[in-house]
Amino acid sequence: NLGSLKGKTVRRPNPHVDTRTQPVPSEILYTHGDITLEIDIKFINKMAFLITHSQSLHFITVECLTNRQVPTIVNSLKTTIRMYHNRGFNVVRILPDPEFEPLRPDFPILNTAAAGEHVPGIERTIRTVKDTV
Repeated sequence: NLGSLKGKTVRRPNPHVDTRTQPVPSEILYTHGDITLEIDIKFINKMAFLITHSQSLHFITVECLTNRQVPTIVNSLKTTIRMYHNRGFNVVRILPDPEFEPLRPDFPILNTAAAGEHVPGIERTIRTVKDTV
């Protein structure tokens, strides 16, 4: 009797997920080892998020900001850059909007866009993330 078996059988647990980190393949590190980050701040429901997009890897990171003050943004960006360095990548350029100019003392690799302009790659990424969310 199938109904009797279903009620009396013990459910078997799912296998555990492997949480070990795999090394980045050397071909990817050789080809895309130097990273150019595009950064901007996006707003969803009046909440600010720092969003980064690497041009060659197309890897996106999003971090919630408690405020838009320079020390908060510096800490968030340093966390993101540290994440890339831990995986073997080297951030050589950061492309922000002109509003990020106060970050230059902490990040001399900033290459800000001209006044009144935006970085097109990160603006497109923001639209894609907002559509997805």
